Amino acid sequence: VIESEETITNNESSSEEVSKEQIIVKYKDEIVSSIPGEQVEELGGEVVTEEENVALYNVPEENIEETIEKLGKIDGVEFVEKNVSYSIAATDDTYYENQWNLSAIAAQEAWRVAEKQEGNAVVAVLDTGVQGFHEDLDGRVLSGKTFVDGYEETFEGDDQGHGTFVSGIIAANADNGKGIAGVAGDADVQILPVKVMNKSGVGDAFNIAKGIDYAVAQGVDVINLSFSGEYSESIEQAINKAVAAGIVVVAASGNGGGNADTSYPAALPNV
Repeated sequence: VIESEETITNNESSSEEVSKEQIIVKYKDEIVSSIPGEQVEELGGEVVTEEENVALYNVPEENIEETIEKLGKIDGVEFVEKNVSYSIAATDDTYYENQWNLSAIAAQEAWRVAEKQEGNAVVAVLDTGVQGFHEDLDGRVLSGKTFVDGYEETFEGDDQGHGTFVSGIIAANADNGKGIAGVAGDADVQILPVKVMNKSGVGDAFNIAKGIDYAVAQGVDVINLSFSGEYSESIEQAINKAVAAGIVVVAASGNGGGNADTSYPAALPNV
């Protein structure tokens, strides 16, 4: 269910490698100058990819702060930041036999209201992918896209499982005698899988921002981001574009019970 695309993040790379060795350069307009790339090369780095008004560079760890400072002073550069990493908000539970959460959010009452509504909704799940063949998601999963390099479709769309788990919480078929009931109940809600996290449950700001832009282009109604990490201007700008397009953006605040004010993207004002 996921269409592959050539991207830059190695599916096996760790969050430490990504956050310490890559930078994102956002230009005010389309890339018209080779100066940033030349300066990166002078500092021992290399161009990974350049796409319209954004570029990704590999930079030696010891030169990353100096590179960010120098590139940020170049005319035409909007901002420079580390390509920080994000991790999925995982759970140890194998089954959700007692779905107390549905009662806690009054889901049953919402289902009764939804019965009177017409139309459908599409939720983009930016995660590890979605197993479209899962029996409890039958008829719910659309064809999506992957932004993770090196991904092979040996697990029918999800090589980690977290994205399928999240999609089930959102839209698992209700009243089918199987598994669990999703928050959507019987409403016409479909899942658009956007794979931005690798099989270790780690992704980076560059690909997540691209995944959000893709979801906006597909005209989804909701974007779900069940992961957390540091602040990224790339991700905030992508989310702002989504909200401006009338899309609701939802993000995980973590499973630790701590303060979500420092967990991004959940702490962003438009989320």
